[in-house]
Amino acid sequence: MDSSEFKIQIGFYDSYIAIKKSEGDQDYYIKISSEGIIQVCDNSQILPNPSKTVYGQAIMGLIQLNSGYHLILINEYKNVGIIQGKAILRASRTSILRIGSANSIIEYNKKLEKTYLDLLEYALSVKSYYFSFEFDLTTSIQNQHLAEPKPQQWQMANSDFFYNYYISEPLMDAAKSDSRVGSIICPVISGFVEIRLVWLKNQEISVALITRRSRHKQGTRYFSRGVDDEGNVSNNAETEQIVEFGQQGDQSNADIQGLIISLLQVRGSIPVRWAQVITGKYKPRMEIDLKDSEAGFQKHMEKLIKKYGKAVMVNLSDKVKYEKPVCDSFRIMSGKYCDKKYIEYVHFDFHKECSKMRFENVSILISQIKDNLDSFGSFACIPSKSKTPISVQSGIIRTNCMDCLDRTNVVQSVLATNWLLSQFRKYKLLKENETFDAYNQITATLRTIWTDNADYVSMAYSGTGALKTEYTRTGKYTKMGLLNDGYNSIERYIRNNFFDGDRQNSYDLFLGYYRFSNEVEDPIIQNMSTDCKMLIATLMSAIFLLILTLSTISLKNIFSFKIILGLIIWPLILYYGAETLFKKHAFEVLNWPSLVSYPYRPFVAVTNSKVQVPYVSQHLDTIIDKFSQKQHLKTD
Repeated sequence: MDSSEFKIQIGFYDSYIAIKKSEGDQDYYIKISSEGIIQVCDNSQILPNPSKTVYGQAIMGLIQLNSGYHLILINEYKNVGIIQGKAILRASRTSILRIGSANSIIEYNKKLEKTYLDLLEYALSVKSYYFSFEFDLTTSIQNQHLAEPKPQQWQMANSDFFYNYYISEPLMDAAKSDSRVGSIICPVISGFVEIRLVWLKNQEISVALITRRSRHKQGTRYFSRGVDDEGNVSNNAETEQIVEFGQQGDQSNADIQGLIISLLQVRGSIPVRWAQVITGKYKPRMEIDLKDSEAGFQKHMEKLIKKYGKAVMVNLSDKVKYEKPVCDSFRIMSGKYCDKKYIEYVHFDFHKECSKMRFENVSILISQIKDNLDSFGSFACIPSKSKTPISVQSGIIRTNCMDCLDRTNVVQSVLATNWLLSQFRKYKLLKENETFDAYNQITATLRTIWTDNADYVSMAYSGTGALKTEYTRTGKYTKMGLLNDGYNSIERYIRNNFFDGDRQNSYDLFLGYYRFSNEVEDPIIQNMSTDCKMLIATLMSAIFLLILTLSTISLKNIFSFKIILGLIIWPLILYYGAETLFKKHAFEVLNWPSLVSYPYRPFVAVTNSKVQVPYVSQHLDTIIDKFSQKQHLKTD
């Protein structure tokens, strides 16, 4: 790309960087030192020949690591589409750039810096960061229309969904003294945006779906659950379906051309203090603290009312078995602390009602909350005629299951599709007895964007694509979809138990839950005890010997004592060895977060020196240490 196609030009010097900007005919520079000091300078205060010049599209933020400050740059983007004539962009390539020289960093700090940089790269490697130079993606379109304008876009941003807020804080602080610094602040959301153009009855229609994930209490599936004392819940996200009626179309639709309508929904973890503690088993250990839930639950209710007016909380979790305790906790807290005037609690046991692939039974829930949906309404406006909305949305449907992923997405997609059908009937684009069945393009579009949304949100939280997406994409749920869900479930188990500690560390670093301090000892290094290493070596040996036994089986020796003994002993060693490993050494074998304190993390197992074998133990220590200290920081 030619340098003229980039919006950011950065000159690098020994102790600072200089970002070139223009205001009218005058050039100025935003200078950031290696100590994080930000000031605006003119040409005379900047040396003419930088050691290198880097070009990019937007500044994502500034972060302090052990070796000093680093700039996070969006190098390239892809155009997602247009909303209200404004381009929506997705960051396709980012880079982390050290400010100042690296020559003074000692060897130990270089290793630590690499670990931090790997975590940041992990956080940035997901392809779900969206931004716009003209449109505020952090704020619903209704609130954009109702808000008073401010001089710079970042000042209008909703801080809850301003995902790079922490790494933008140094720039925002500097912008309070000199507003010119604000010109490089770029609010970014984490989530999903897809925009599709369709035609329905000779009318051009743009359908956009935006999911914006909260920056508060964010994390991975098993390391971030429930509510905190401030009322923030895990996996909290707004999903907004925006539909624009284009100016092109049949003259009979002239009254609605230029119309914008939107429906806002929200998801979030069950707002009590609960956790699923990984143990190596498929289902983690459930922990619930109802007594300490009261403050957080009440604050969460207050936030819902303040943000959205009224709310219906739809709980899709199971009433029985494993999910029953946390489901009952939600019901109990709702009965005690919900203001019935503003908040209603509805429980719909999704797995029971939609068992045997009867997903169409979601219609039972829709009928149950229909009166609420009608009374809440939705946003509608024709900006070309008046900025004053025709109608506004006065309440929200808050949906959750255990993960707020698969079941939640099915219900939200059905709600949004039914809402859009009702709007098309309301504005006379469809007759009262018409459905989407006869209009394949709009049906396929809605199914595709909602399925893609499910996968993006699921990737961020669970590390895999969503379950039950076959129903969202096709309207049916077959045995093939069931098999695919089974595969994803196994992948989730592996990722959530053995890789998500590193992923949680990347969230904690990027979002500012962990802030580097020179006074804090390196929290990342984890060592295995000799007991654990010996047990792993035993299991590896048993696996090898079982494979060896299986490979020697033939029709002649299948019933021989040696073969039968091997088929009994090695599986037994594997079973009891794995059970012992996860019971006594879960801290060391499973992948736990290490930057921020996790309350349910088990204690380190005590090393039993009696089991050490001279030379052999030392050799095994070396091999297993090398393997265990590798960072699994790749993502799809």
